[in-house]
Amino acid sequence: MELHSTIDNKNPRTSWILNLGISGSIARNKVEKAVSWNVGPHRYKGSKEKVHKTFERGPPIICLQDVRIPKRRKNSVKRELQRIFPHYWIYITTAQSPRKDSRDWPYVFSVLTALHSAFLPKVTQVRCPHSRLMKPDIRQEIDGRLSVTLARTAAGTTFQFMNIYQFTASNPTGQTEMWNTTESWITKQKKNHIIMQGDLNCAHPGCRWDYAQPLNKDIGMADNKLKHFLSSTRRHSYVLHRISRNELTPSSSNNT
Repeated sequence: MELHSTIDNKNPRTSWILNLGISGSIARNKVEKAVSWNVGPHRYKGSKEKVHKTFERGPPIICLQDVRIPKRRKNSVKRELQRIFPHYWIYITTAQSPRKDSRDWPYVFSVLTALHSAFLPKVTQVRCPHSRLMKPDIRQEIDGRLSVTLARTAAGTTFQFMNIYQFTASNPTGQTEMWNTTESWITKQKKNHIIMQGDLNCAHPGCRWDYAQPLNKDIGMADNKLKHFLSSTRRHSYVLHRISRNELTPSSSNNT
């Protein structure tokens, strides 16, 4: 999804809402521009080989969700990836929940954003502020589920990349707070170009036939929250069908 972009007849704002109704299909451009992948439940450790293969393909934008990298390993994972793939900027956000899984291990929520320096030579990470009224545990989780990076292309265009791992449908409060946080951020950015990728934890009604109640109902509520988000940001968003070839072109000094 691209936000705060010029609207034209080829990319109407409402067109990408229709894309939400398409499920179970994969569309690939001849030139891969962006990759978004939820690696859970195998986490980064169990998906390491495939993650590395994704980096080897060299897409300009890589957004991974549910990588479950604990804080104690965050820096070592980042250093390892930068050593093997020095042409990528690597950013990892992580947070540990007080809740524990069946093995009595605390849940770890984290996302990883990697931007290719040949296409995006200048990158910085920015913090997305939260509401003071938000519950502390949800605020803490959002810190691991949401990453915002500011990058400038070789052509001089500035983008903000939002990598989001939305709460599951069973946590409606968390989903609402996540949408409120991202909506507040987007509406304050005015004319900045924002591209959002990630796992929105929603499903089209046609995909819900094999879900038992109350999960079916929970997913329906999650979809309604997404629709509300789309409605609230309709002046700022439309689907990103394609990233301009001219925008994501490697700089001459780094092109190989």
